[in-house]
Amino acid sequence: MRRGCGYYILIFLFLLIFSACSFKYRDDALLSDNAPEMVMENAKATRYEQSRKTVIFTAGTLEVYDADRVWAVESVKFIEYSDDGSDTVELEGTAGLLIIDDKAGVYSLGNTTNFFMREDGLRVSASDLRWEKKVHRLQSPENGMVEITKSDGSLVRGTGFFADTLSRSYIFKRSFSGVIVNEAIDTDITGGR
Repeated sequence: MRRGCGYYILIFLFLLIFSACSFKYRDDALLSDNAPEMVMENAKATRYEQSRKTVIFTAGTLEVYDADRVWAVESVKFIEYSDDGSDTVELEGTAGLLIIDDKAGVYSLGNTTNFFMREDGLRVSASDLRWEKKVHRLQSPENGMVEITKSDGSLVRGTGFFADTLSRSYIFKRSFSGVIVNEAIDTDITGGR
């Protein structure tokens, strides 16, 4: 079953809200106006459906800024398992940093971001990515390097990455290069400005 990127972000948010973790309320060092309302360390959330583990989410540190509807997360990792109960990993991802602006519907991932989608055999690696939920847009900074590899051996890397997550299409607006594996031939590609 194909699910959009928004679905996984919503699962992530749901798991964070209902996760079992340690809470630290108002440390003396956090007594300023822009301090988080809540800080969770070594947070881990596991979602179960019909007594089967479906998603695991972990974070080294999670800061919640309720007034601004912003979450700041360090050392994020998530795994989604297949619906058939086989414990097959369908989707997994990591990011060194995640900033969620819930009000604007913007999710910024940084400090090295990696995703693997088993169904598509697709792995995406980037230094930074920004996902705009309302318009289904995933993009890198203009000069941010993104690498996409497929299980068939195809590999494309470039800058100026832009993807429409609804149509599951992507482009590189700047330079790119790589190898696209076709059933009959391998093709080297280079392009961009």
